[in-house]
Amino acid sequence: MLSIATIQNIYDFIYALTLGVARLYPCLFLVPLFSFSIIKGMLRNAVAIAIALVPAGAIQQQMLTTTITWPMLPALLLKELVIGLLLGVVLAMPFWLFESVGALFDNQRGALTGGQLNPALGSDATPLGHMLKELFIMLLVLTIGFSGFTQLLWDSYRLWPALDFLPRYRNGVSHLSRPAQRDLSAHDCVRRAAGGAAAAAGIQHRHSQSLQPATAGVCAVYTR
Repeated sequence: MLSIATIQNIYDFIYALTLGVARLYPCLFLVPLFSFSIIKGMLRNAVAIAIALVPAGAIQQQMLTTTITWPMLPALLLKELVIGLLLGVVLAMPFWLFESVGALFDNQRGALTGGQLNPALGSDATPLGHMLKELFIMLLVLTIGFSGFTQLLWDSYRLWPALDFLPRYRNGVSHLSRPAQRDLSAHDCVRRAAGGAAAAAGIQHRHSQSLQPATAGVCAVYTR
């Protein structure tokens, strides 16, 4: 039979894993890099749990030195959900940027005219926006990769631990003072994708007479 200490360790690990999933799941769902819009059902949950196994061990160790009462449990879960939602929105903004630029080009060349004339057709897909988003995903995979992106999510627990209601500013300052190699790689990736978007804008302006001159220079601003 299992001892009381073993049962307590299992309980602590389950709760630590729940806290880890509460922060990571919104990020994985919002960021198109992980394709959670395609992965469905139990496979999606399995991916989220597998990524949450890394911070779960650290959270369990923190629970040994932190007194947690029952009213704190739902409050911590809600705090982790909010952090994950905000972090996911920030990380998904570059993907939405390139997709919106592609949607702007498709709108100028008349590919979305049907949805504008007849709203009953529903939302139209933007081929160029989807292509630019997939191009940005490919550049991210080729530069920082999945390991660098997941490490960015795991580093958020250093800035704001799961069992703390307020972030640790000292850890944040020390984290920002380290060499930001991954940040530079991500910035270089964004510049390459912006250059590709600018090239696409030039080609689109060349072959579409309805494209306004001001629209053709939208992506060129992001390459400066």
